[in-house]
Amino acid sequence: MTLTELPLGATGGTAGVMIGQAPLAVLVLMAVLAISTVTDLRERRVPLWLTASGILGGLLLAAGSGGMGGAALQQSGIGLVVGLLLLSPFVMLGGIGLGDALLLGVVGTWFGWTFVLWTAWWASVAGAALALVVVAAARIRKQRAHSIPYVPAITMGALVVLVTAATRG
Repeated sequence: MTLTELPLGATGGTAGVMIGQAPLAVLVLMAVLAISTVTDLRERRVPLWLTASGILGGLLLAAGSGGMGGAALQQSGIGLVVGLLLLSPFVMLGGIGLGDALLLGVVGTWFGWTFVLWTAWWASVAGAALALVVVAAARIRKQRAHSIPYVPAITMGALVVLVTAATRG
């Protein structure tokens, strides 16, 4: 399966179809990720109203799109669960906030489980790179690196998957 054949949640199609025919999903996701990134960098939190409305909006769009036996709603629900479960162990250990997991759930709700897995993969790569930069900068200043916001990494991961899907489709 190529990235252009990713089953999607609320959009009910594939990434190639989504890029061409459902720009609303891309715009909503980019808006949620942009607001979350700015908020996480400034306040070190992700607003619950934003993630809850992102999840609800994706589920409502999927439910409204109907399709074969509610396939879009099923993909959206599976994407939500996968997105939440991916970061749950880290939330329970206190390494990542619940808002980060909810944000990954938003990604899964709008674009499905395969998309959220790829997003998580690229987010982990971006998060590792950001962590190295923060630790190196702290050592140069002879300070201790504290926690690192993870939403920018999630945003970068989602962008990589969207751009890859768009260029291959």
